[in-house]
Amino acid sequence: MADLVSEKSNTQDILEAQALTKQELNTRVVRSLALYFESHFGRAALEELLSQTGLSRSYLEDDHNWVSAAYLRHLLKTMAEHARDPRFAFKAGCYTSTREAIGVMYNVLASFSRPRFLYRVMFGLTPHYNKVGRFTVLDLTEVSLTCIYQPLGDEYWDEGLGSEFRLGQLVSCPRICGLPDAEYKQKIIEVDGRPAFHYTFEWKNPPTSLLPLYGAVTGLLSGLFIAWWSPALLQPAMVGSTTLVGLLTGWLRMSSRHIDQRTESLMQGLSKTDEALQVRYNDLSQQNLQILALNAELSHKVCDIEKASRELQELNSTLQQRVDEQTRTLKERNHQLEQMAKTDVLTGLGNRRSLEELSREAFKSARAKGTPLGCIMIDIDHFKRFNTEHGHAGGDIVLREVGRLLQKQVKEAGVAARYGGEEFAILLPGNNLKQSVQLAETLMAAVRSQRFDSVHQFRITLSMGVASFPESYVDGHEALFRLADEALYRAKTTRDSIAVERPS
Repeated sequence: MADLVSEKSNTQDILEAQALTKQELNTRVVRSLALYFESHFGRAALEELLSQTGLSRSYLEDDHNWVSAAYLRHLLKTMAEHARDPRFAFKAGCYTSTREAIGVMYNVLASFSRPRFLYRVMFGLTPHYNKVGRFTVLDLTEVSLTCIYQPLGDEYWDEGLGSEFRLGQLVSCPRICGLPDAEYKQKIIEVDGRPAFHYTFEWKNPPTSLLPLYGAVTGLLSGLFIAWWSPALLQPAMVGSTTLVGLLTGWLRMSSRHIDQRTESLMQGLSKTDEALQVRYNDLSQQNLQILALNAELSHKVCDIEKASRELQELNSTLQQRVDEQTRTLKERNHQLEQMAKTDVLTGLGNRRSLEELSREAFKSARAKGTPLGCIMIDIDHFKRFNTEHGHAGGDIVLREVGRLLQKQVKEAGVAARYGGEEFAILLPGNNLKQSVQLAETLMAAVRSQRFDSVHQFRITLSMGVASFPESYVDGHEALFRLADEALYRAKTTRDSIAVERPS
């Protein structure tokens, strides 16, 4: 039986999960299908096939269990492939109307029911075991039925085995009453923008007056059959009993006809009640129109409120734009003030505060990366005496020119700043002691050759102290500047010179 199911194991796992979790079709639907398969291929074949598809027989026998529509389609396909019968699904649907599928209720239904009643019962029970589609009865008479079956979602649409199985169930319903299958017409229509099945069924009822005779003949034949099957039971009482039972059965079926007529009369009474309810409905509709008018008036007021709300939002937006603009202006001014706080007004160079921040970060980077960091401290020689002889205006000229020369010579190699008074400082990331000394010599030569006033043509000289990390081992930027300042102090003893803080 290894060829019963050809699906891969992962597909079976998915189907099993769907069958055990999605409540779409009650197991009553699948049970008649399983019984039909078992009647043709045996119990062992059925149990093996069900185990391959993820269900057990015991699961199907529990009316509280459910399966998915996808599982039913998969089971129909698997069974049809095994049976090699293109009409398998239709025949399995017809099997729903057999004694084996219905059980103990079959005799009751066969004795007291007409096809019309059976269809009514079927459509009444459908919502309880089918959650993926619904029936709409358009017309139901003693000999015909017109209805629509509409799936409740596009994923439940099935024009194949599933529709064949359902058609078999509908066509075979008259069998329960001992009648031939109904003749049918089937077409696909569109309802509410979705496809649906439109069915028309017709059947023939036996004449009502002949039902007792029909039952007596059926009972007589049943008694003769029992006698043939078991000669020991061949007794006149047995044959007579079965004939009497058949006669009573026919009489009861005739009575069910009168019950149906009485039901029809009750339906007409309900129709009149319906008309009275329609009058009441019209009155309520008039009241509803008045309510709608009040709603319309309320809607106008709501529109006025919404208009006022939009105007308020526009005002808020305008105010927000002004606030944003003022915020940007304030940020720009704060940035300008911050730059001014870090810039020396006279020379345009950074001041001591900005140099302090830059040197702290530069020293951390040099120590972390293992790169050199040079430092030059500069002092203008005899600047106080120069201020006394030429005035503060002359001193300002010298300070501005020295700052310009420093900025020009340093460029992108480092940062020049006014340290205070006539002192300047240069920070040189990436420059070792030798490179820092070379830059100091270049600066000194440039200042010596500079004439600082077009009228007096006075000159000045510089004293410089140079230190570098890691040639001089220090633990911070402040210590590096202190070494450069000590070297500057030694250079000022001779003036116009460069002193270097040698590595210890």
